[in-house]
Amino acid sequence: MKKIILLLIILLSMAGMVSGVTYNESNIVACYDFEGNGNDYFGRYNLTVNNSPTYITGKNGNAILFDGTEGQFSYNDEISNVINGLSELTIYHWIKSNETNTDQGWFSGVVPDGSDQNMIRYDADSDGTIRIKIELSSSDSDIESATGVQTTEWQNIFYTLNTSNKCEIWINGTNSTLSSGNCGSGSIVGWDIMSIGRGPKETVTTYKGAVDTFIIFNKSLTDEDIAFLYGDGTNSKSCSEIISNETPEDPTTLGIIINSPANISIDSQSVTYNVTGNNTLDTVKI
Repeated sequence: MKKIILLLIILLSMAGMVSGVTYNESNIVACYDFEGNGNDYFGRYNLTVNNSPTYITGKNGNAILFDGTEGQFSYNDEISNVINGLSELTIYHWIKSNETNTDQGWFSGVVPDGSDQNMIRYDADSDGTIRIKIELSSSDSDIESATGVQTTEWQNIFYTLNTSNKCEIWINGTNSTLSSGNCGSGSIVGWDIMSIGRGPKETVTTYKGAVDTFIIFNKSLTDEDIAFLYGDGTNSKSCSEIISNETPEDPTTLGIIINSPANISIDSQSVTYNVTGNNTLDTVKI
């Protein structure tokens, strides 16, 4: 019987079949697992870790724990070169604060000077909210979460910003943005040194708490992306897991030679075909 060439267009991610998320590796600026160090998963923007914070059991493997002592934080002064100029941004991370009802922060894109620019922190003056402010070229993005969200338990936080003047704070898989905030306009400006483990008001002391799986994207993730990354909240996904579930940039075309009748499998997906009497392909089911 004649051989039939069956061309199947299969969308494959780095680990296999497509997960449905909208980002790919090119959208991830940096990813930190904090598995005993401050290394970026890609090795591009490794953090310098000062004054020996400890590593504890986190939401996925280890997390980095800061005790608030002077100079204990991590930083990178090169990532600003790719953050400045972006018009979209997502910051994803887990924290476990040792304190509530405080202004302490755990992230800053500038050298802390007591003012609020390019930062994420708890806000003691607004009924237990999280405040996020990103400096933009025309007007700044300055928003707060719903009240009463500060906690000493593990907490997942997303901040998203896009060119349609949309900015949101998601906490533990739920949109928690106050409607009174200002999303601003323009592209990101003002970043110089990115710090994890100190906020804008920590000019001497630093953050008291743990941080795990900190990721910066150069795009605004969708609600579906956020739901996928948060999952059921039991564990954080590691950098490798997040990257392995990304959407491929280009489809892969597979040329497969088959004989009738037969079944074949591709990447554990069953492919069934039938051939009619004149040796033409009748049906294909994936």
